[in-house]
Amino acid sequence: MNKRFECYAAVALMSTVLLMTSGTNSWSADAAGGKIKFADLPAPVRKAFQEEAPQVKFESVTEEKTEDGKPVYLGYALLDQRTYAIRVAKDGTLIGKALDTDVKVNEVEVELSAAPAAVQKTLKAETKAGTIDTVLKTTADGKPLYGASATLKDKHYWLTVFEDGTLVEKRLDLPADEVEIEFDQCPAAVRKLFKEECEGAKLITVAKMTEADKSLYRLAVMFGDKTYSITAEPDGTLLDKKLEIEPERAVVRFAECPSAVQKTLHAEAKGSEIDIVSKEAEDDKSLFTAEVKIAGNTYEIQVADDGRLIYKVLSNEPEAASPK
Repeated sequence: MNKRFECYAAVALMSTVLLMTSGTNSWSADAAGGKIKFADLPAPVRKAFQEEAPQVKFESVTEEKTEDGKPVYLGYALLDQRTYAIRVAKDGTLIGKALDTDVKVNEVEVELSAAPAAVQKTLKAETKAGTIDTVLKTTADGKPLYGASATLKDKHYWLTVFEDGTLVEKRLDLPADEVEIEFDQCPAAVRKLFKEECEGAKLITVAKMTEADKSLYRLAVMFGDKTYSITAEPDGTLLDKKLEIEPERAVVRFAECPSAVQKTLHAEAKGSEIDIVSKEAEDDKSLFTAEVKIAGNTYEIQVADDGRLIYKVLSNEPEAASPK
């Protein structure tokens, strides 16, 4: 999705729209790397993909290399209207199966004249004597949504409009950037503040955040076993100093999990026994995580309270387990 739509997405809770093919679901990997036809994969790799997504017909997958040069195969599958990234080692070992959280939408550039009359009317009224540079059409909650970049009095604005002409937003389009920097690259006043606030702490990272012509500096440090982030303006003004709180976890029995969670865990565990499950809260929802032995390997499986699989990753090989 074009980043300029993200403001609306956060406010209006734009739904993830998946591009589906008719009939049997057919997916190909588009990530960087070498594409390989599914039929040309080693038999154990094909078997692993088919076991994890039996209803999906893979056309091709992408071959990646680990740091030690070993091949890993990445494919995408549409399961229960959700996209999952699946990684498999050359010997057929499942490395990870994770919900792909990147929003995929059918976003295309269109001519202003191709937009509905109501959309054209709103865009022209809001830009007045300015110029409309680009119009993009996407989908939100199953309905068309139009975004336009416009130049008004030498400043760039982004406008979002519903199909019926309702203006969703009109805002100054400010480019934002964040880069990791060395501590010595911070202004003297910022370094002084950080030293005052972080005496005795272990430095983790320093980042410079730029939006238009405004810059902020953020430091991540550890005091003992606790991580804090500190944000400052270039003149050394402290904006915030806050503890990065990790979700609290509780231990529950498998039988105490919601039925939808039990169903997914049971299916992903391939018949392996699950007794203890870790429960944590995140964004007013619960996540359930279990460690399971499958075919001699240990996997960590995380499921949302509605039964949605978040990930299944190989945990006895940490360097290869984390899905992108």
